[in-house]
Amino acid sequence: MKVNNSVNDCYGYMRLTHLITVCWGLPIIRKKTNNDFKYNGDTVVQGHRYSFDLRVTPIWLAFAALDAYVLYFNYLTASGYVGESFKKCFEESYCFAVIELVNRNLGPFTALMCTMFYGRRHKAAALAGTERVLAFIRETDRDAATLLSPAAKYYSAAVIVAYCACLWLYTVVQPAAVVIMFCVNAMGQTALYNLAMFQYYVLGRSFACVNRLLEASADRPLADRVARLADIFNELGRQVENMNRAYTLGLLLRLPYSIVRLVMLVFRIIEYAAIASAGQGHPMSRIAITLIVEHVGEILMFLQQFFIFCITGTHLSDEANKTLASLQKLKLDHRNHLDLNIKKNINIFWIQACARNVNATIGGFVFINMDLMKAIFGIIATYFLVLIQFKFKKSISKPLHFSD
Repeated sequence: MKVNNSVNDCYGYMRLTHLITVCWGLPIIRKKTNNDFKYNGDTVVQGHRYSFDLRVTPIWLAFAALDAYVLYFNYLTASGYVGESFKKCFEESYCFAVIELVNRNLGPFTALMCTMFYGRRHKAAALAGTERVLAFIRETDRDAATLLSPAAKYYSAAVIVAYCACLWLYTVVQPAAVVIMFCVNAMGQTALYNLAMFQYYVLGRSFACVNRLLEASADRPLADRVARLADIFNELGRQVENMNRAYTLGLLLRLPYSIVRLVMLVFRIIEYAAIASAGQGHPMSRIAITLIVEHVGEILMFLQQFFIFCITGTHLSDEANKTLASLQKLKLDHRNHLDLNIKKNINIFWIQACARNVNATIGGFVFINMDLMKAIFGIIATYFLVLIQFKFKKSISKPLHFSD
């Protein structure tokens, strides 16, 4: 996808989202190109290239050390729940607290590993492609300001601030230093998740822009316009493929983490509700109410994020599939003015669009659409019903934040 060099630097729109992820250990950064060397064209854009940078390694190592300490901290906490043996743990149903603590540590750990070691080439190509797509949108569409929502620019930062504010309620039962430690450790996977969502959002807007340009009247000759948009569509399809591969492992591992986390939050809400309903006479009633508010906030934050993620993937797939309808409309609107060259270009475009079959997926394993949301809710409901039967058989689970 070629863009005019006079186009303003579009990195500014994605800078905040990208840098937040870099601050949590993503080793792919944007640097000026060196003319003495040749670089992969997929990772170069407007005199800059996206590539692995060793200077980020100390940041990643710091998070790895923090994660190791959190693992040790969680081990000490969980060992108090286990009691004399794992048999006692299951007899008294303390295992729910252990499951939650293990899951809380494994989520950030797997995200940290995937950030550093998985899909570097595809991540670099996807980031460079996102910047090229932003340049294309702003160059070819005068109404680009309406296409690119300012909310998307600050979405990642807003979500992280909201999550940290929600987790801060844990200070009623934990020291502030411990809560800060968990916030810093846990937000890495949220930052990576938001970066992927942002890139899918931009790609969805670009397909919508291609469709508008196909259907709109323009000063450019029709043959040149169709040929140019065919090349752009093909490039956008390649960018979607890079995106689908770049974050596969991280997104796949996030799904079971989120499912377990949500189920455990519901269990804790049930326990704290029982404590709160005991009335003001119970010494922990006020703390239980605060933790209920925190858990409900976490659930709402997850639902909001996951809903937007699925909507973004659905919008991308829908706009990509609408290109065939836009081509058909173009043929009907200009059926009396189509020469052989234009018909040839339209047919080539049509074949490319059919062959691409563009969809937002997680590595080709899972389609990112509203069906994914329904499937996740079904899994959560099944998992919850199984565990709640186990819970009733094994008595009441020991609360995570209270001790005897």
